[in-house]
Amino acid sequence: GVWLEQDVRRYRFDRFEFPLTLPTDLVLDGVETLPISVVARDFTDVPLDARPETVADWADGAWTGYEDETGTAGDVGGPDRTSISLPVSATAVDALALAIPSPVMDEGRAFRLEVERTGSGTGVVETEVEITQVSGPPSGLTPAAATLRWEDGELGSRFVDIAVPDDFAVEAVGVHEITLALVAGDPFVPPPVTLRIEDSDAARPTWRVVEGLPATAVEQLREALTAAPEVAGMAHIELPARRALVFTDAIDLPGSVPLALPRIQGAVTLHGFGALLERDSAAPAFGILRVGSGASLTIRDLALLGGRLDGTASGGAIGVRGELVLENVVIAGSRAGRGGALFVDGGTLTADRLVLVGNHASMTGGALHFERGEAAVTSSVWSSNEAAGAGGAAWLGGDLALSGVLVRGNRGAAAAIEGSAGAGLTLRATAFHGNEQAACGETISVTDLGGNEFDDGSCVP
Repeated sequence: GVWLEQDVRRYRFDRFEFPLTLPTDLVLDGVETLPISVVARDFTDVPLDARPETVADWADGAWTGYEDETGTAGDVGGPDRTSISLPVSATAVDALALAIPSPVMDEGRAFRLEVERTGSGTGVVETEVEITQVSGPPSGLTPAAATLRWEDGELGSRFVDIAVPDDFAVEAVGVHEITLALVAGDPFVPPPVTLRIEDSDAARPTWRVVEGLPATAVEQLREALTAAPEVAGMAHIELPARRALVFTDAIDLPGSVPLALPRIQGAVTLHGFGALLERDSAAPAFGILRVGSGASLTIRDLALLGGRLDGTASGGAIGVRGELVLENVVIAGSRAGRGGALFVDGGTLTADRLVLVGNHASMTGGALHFERGEAAVTSSVWSSNEAAGAGGAAWLGGDLALSGVLVRGNRGAAAAIEGSAGAGLTLRATAFHGNEQAACGETISVTDLGGNEFDDGSCVP
């Protein structure tokens, strides 16, 4: 089997596909539905929950919702014989099968129903699908309808996208279950679909950048960031999954370095879903993002490539005076005078799974120039960055904490991490390997919390 497209934010959305061949001597009487038994085991070979529809949890020192094949709750699972059933036919006819979406959806997200045609592909198949909610708490979900059509000789999948409202009507934090009825014409007789929607108990304005509209994805993103400061609370912007948004020009920002996107004001979360923001290599020099003083920006699951600011300008990809949170972010191939990738001046930087690779500073801080403020980075890789001056990986003027970070193959006129007198570097489970100069500069104060690896003794307090 193979792993299918996965949601990088939550492992519970992962899907695995495997082939299943029915024996040729299987006795069928007309059309039947065969239950499929699924046995999943953990790494200790213990069977997992046999009833996934009742979500397992750990509470008060014991499992809840964890059943065996008889439905008895405890701490032992078993075969799941209720989640999957297979419609089969004794005759070789084309069939339409429904793929159930991810079992748990966030508010404000769309889910996709997939209908697949299998068989000979002979003739045209067309069916109307109507979708309505028939049970569960009020969700505000709008009924949907679609026409699915396969031409003669066509097999494969057609899709129906349904949006879950930004604010679940129940207004109670937790996960709520609703059932959808699917009404369709022959030859498609779909079963009901059960969805579990996670309610955040707060409305959140969301912009979705999509392809195929008159406005390009780049134009839509610029418009969303311009509008975001006007809303109350956190504004959410979602990019098309695994797509590249290429910038060929900068926007006009009086009093600012040239940038691909408007300055961040207010509170914004940018959901990348594996997308890429890239300055075209033939475009003039400009950076990508700036976070203004008092503003906050959270970036998830996104790559930024090729930001460039010439001369003494700072922060080739992102400049920060407010709050910046990075989760599963890659910044590569960016250039500036100080902080080839990132420049932080008086704000805060919090990063997890941050990859900084191949960035360049003509002055200090090949990947990061941290002028002042607070910064904490975990489970990250800083590799092959370069500074003409001090700090091939980073230059510090404030306090930086690294935990589970690999600092490798960086080049500079001084240490991989250099800084001003009194700057602090706290290290836990962090490795320095193959850097051109010493790992830590002599002027910074190092705190070793254990589990670190060094090529030299420069980081030893």
